Amino acid sequence: MDEFDEICRRCTSVVYRFLLSLCKDASLADELTAETFYQAYLHIDTFRGNCRVESWLCQIAKNALTKELRRQRLAVPFEETHELAAPDDIFELLADKEQAMRIHAARSSRCACSASCTFATLPTCSANPSPGQRSHFTAPRTS
Repeated sequence: MDEFDEICRRCTSVVYRFLLSLCKDASLADELTAETFYQAYLHIDTFRGNCRVESWLCQIAKNALTKELRRQRLAVPFEETHELAAPDDIFELLADKEQAMRIHAARSSRCACSASCTFATLPTCSANPSPGQRSHFTAPRTS
């Protein structure tokens, strides 16, 4: 048995329990444990030895979980895809401000204005002005 197989045998349960404590989902923890050891195998040459192998693996596991949660947050749930535009009428639907805002909400949780507003405040955000309202990009009036 080579060294990496020994590390896998010895540390799999540690990494799995660590991930399970973070995500509370046995299936996801199992999947990410496999991903952790895959990434560790690919990057074993980067292990400097200034910490325990378990610590290094748990850091890889935490990064894998963060990446997965980010991917899930950006993914549009299948149930919501029926609301997205079909290729035939995409330009017509994008012209509709309400549809554009729903698409924006599915893509990110922050307003395009880069201010501190969230999507919940998007309809009232000054970057999305209603008629007669100023946007972030409009200079203040100097009457």
